Amino acid sequence: MHIVKVRNVCEALPATLKVLYSCGTYEASRAGNVLVAPYPIVTQTERPRERVLFSAARDANPFFHLAEAMWMLAGRNDAKFLNNFVRDFGDRYAEPDGRIHDAYGRRWRHSFGFDQIEECVRRLTMDPLDRQCVITMWDPRQAFDNDFKGVGLKGRPCNTNIYLRIRRGESLDMTVCCRSNDMIYGCHGANAVHFSILQEYLAARIDVGVGRLYQISNNAHIYMDMVAQLKLRCPVNMDLYDSLRDDRYIDLKANALPMFDEPCSIDEDIEMFMERYENGFLHHENFNNVWFSDVLVPAMLAHRLFKYKKLYQDALIMAGRIAASDWRIACQEWIQRRAK
Repeated sequence: MHIVKVRNVCEALPATLKVLYSCGTYEASRAGNVLVAPYPIVTQTERPRERVLFSAARDANPFFHLAEAMWMLAGRNDAKFLNNFVRDFGDRYAEPDGRIHDAYGRRWRHSFGFDQIEECVRRLTMDPLDRQCVITMWDPRQAFDNDFKGVGLKGRPCNTNIYLRIRRGESLDMTVCCRSNDMIYGCHGANAVHFSILQEYLAARIDVGVGRLYQISNNAHIYMDMVAQLKLRCPVNMDLYDSLRDDRYIDLKANALPMFDEPCSIDEDIEMFMERYENGFLHHENFNNVWFSDVLVPAMLAHRLFKYKKLYQDALIMAGRIAASDWRIACQEWIQRRAK
């Protein structure tokens, strides 16, 4: 097992790629050739709230990452909502009925007959020393039964379970276990956003700080065609590692804004946001948590101006209203790269 200790996801991505290139072996997979670590890799992130990737070579879609995190917390599994941000998401990952079989949020909230998130909040609020708070995403009945029946599914959960523990009565640590982990688009891409937001949500509900995020990748790998794409986007005379090591947090050009100041109303705000977005009447008013009004709404409005109206300058102006400087920078630069 190899442990990668980092400040944030901006540092984690190039650091993990270096580990894989130093010890990995090449294998074939159903999705193409991969470079695989010979042992599990653990990423220990000290500041998981610094979750935004800025690298132009990585070119992460901040709008999709934000929207999918809300979709997960809402307990959804429909592809229709995510198609707004990745046009062919449903074609690639949904089953014939339009549902995402391995949707994490649905499994957190509904799939096992009760709300796992709510139960963990209740238990850790009553007993901060509780060591039995485990959120599961892997359902062995579905996994094995479908194989035996010959029924093919487009996806099964890569991340299988989450362990929660309050350290020193002050902060919530989260450990995420992953059976098979693409380190570029998964572990140090979307997962770093989704799981750290879940961690911040839980910490707010329990009334503790946000501690460390541990990601255990049992099969850590990178797809070589993805690496080739990253290299094509690297600036001239800059290698891949330096191009990916774009950390605006460390030089204080960007900072993470706390997401939840009214913990008891987070679910209400998420439901309100989802309803407004889908009805086409997205506006700032009446959210209990300021982050929804000051960060999420202007980000989503900027994306609409960019994608559906092709008003690039208006989209940049709207993105400039995002109160959190990390998301503001990432959203503006993502639009600018496409406006060119």
